[in-house]
Amino acid sequence: MKVYVFGNENLMGDGEAIKAAKRLNGRVKNVEFIMVKPNEELPFVGEKKVIILDVIEGIKKITVFKGKDIDK
Repeated sequence: MKVYVFGNENLMGDGEAIKAAKRLNGRVKNVEFIMVKPNEELPFVGEKKVIILDVIEGIKKITVFKGKDIDK
């Protein structure tokens, strides 16, 4: 399974997803963490199922957004 990781290590507070992915890399079987650089073309265009790891300011707990909820 591919997990696309968003963030920018050069901006304070925006690199937390990258840090988490680096800690998890190699510890979770069958998961490949793919770092998506800021302003990079999205590497998952055309894929039917996409899993993204990112952080959002103001969310207090782990939250899964699916389908139409992604716009909230």
